[in-house]
Amino acid sequence: MPKFKIGDLVELMSGGPTMTVNTVSLAASADTTSSTAYNCVWFDDRNKLRNVTLSEDAIQPWEKPPADERFL
Repeated sequence: MPKFKIGDLVELMSGGPTMTVNTVSLAASADTTSSTAYNCVWFDDRNKLRNVTLSEDAIQPWEKPPADERFL
């Protein structure tokens, strides 16, 4: 079962932009294992839509940064 669903917000395990899961693909390999690939989209700093397909092991759920109490 996929870890993420379409519309989930994710980021690379190493950090980077917040991305939205656009499609989820299940693929079976010759050794009878299956893997899940996620096509993720985001807007770059020039407001251009970008996309990349990543394995489940490369991404994690995006976590909203804590609010800065100085501005509450």
